[in-house]
Amino acid sequence: MASAAAATGDGEKAHAHLGQPLLVPPQPPQQPYYAYPAASYVQPAPPPPPAPTLVFVPSAPAARVADLRVDSFRAQPPVLGLGLALRLRVSNPGFVLPLRYRAVSAAVSYRGHLLGAAKAWPGSGELAARNEVYADAEVWVDAGKVLDDVIELIGDVAAGSVPLEIVSEVVGSIKVFRFHIPVKGLISCSVSISPVTQGIISQDCY
Repeated sequence: MASAAAATGDGEKAHAHLGQPLLVPPQPPQQPYYAYPAASYVQPAPPPPPAPTLVFVPSAPAARVADLRVDSFRAQPPVLGLGLALRLRVSNPGFVLPLRYRAVSAAVSYRGHLLGAAKAWPGSGELAARNEVYADAEVWVDAGKVLDDVIELIGDVAAGSVPLEIVSEVVGSIKVFRFHIPVKGLISCSVSISPVTQGIISQDCY
């Protein structure tokens, strides 16, 4: 018994000393694994932006009354006759594309009643962007033109001012690559003419 106690020391049981420690010692940190080695991985560059798209917006041409001359004027209700000499300013408001105009005209009305119309000269041509050209037209109304609204004409003559409406029109096209895009512009002008002096009292274009 004494020899057995001496073999185990201070009376400890033989199975108190285990072959493996109870706590696992800390392990060194592991290097993370990627599809590529972390040191040689490079973030791919973003794709280039798409090429800009050019959009052409055709601008409507304009034909304004630049000058107006009354060659003849006769207002004797129910008859109204006149002769107007018009100078139209045809403009291309676009910034890039040229305008090919093929018709320029003007029409004269009295209180909604069409009196006459005429084509302007030159009536066709090509106009560069931000440019303008002048065209002339003469509108003649037969002195035998009888109006339905006789009472209104009598009142206008008595007031000393006969209102007229002049509508100028330009028709053409704008070429975009291989395509010809039709365009048209309308401009209205309100003109008041004195039946006594046959002169222009006021003119307003819009």
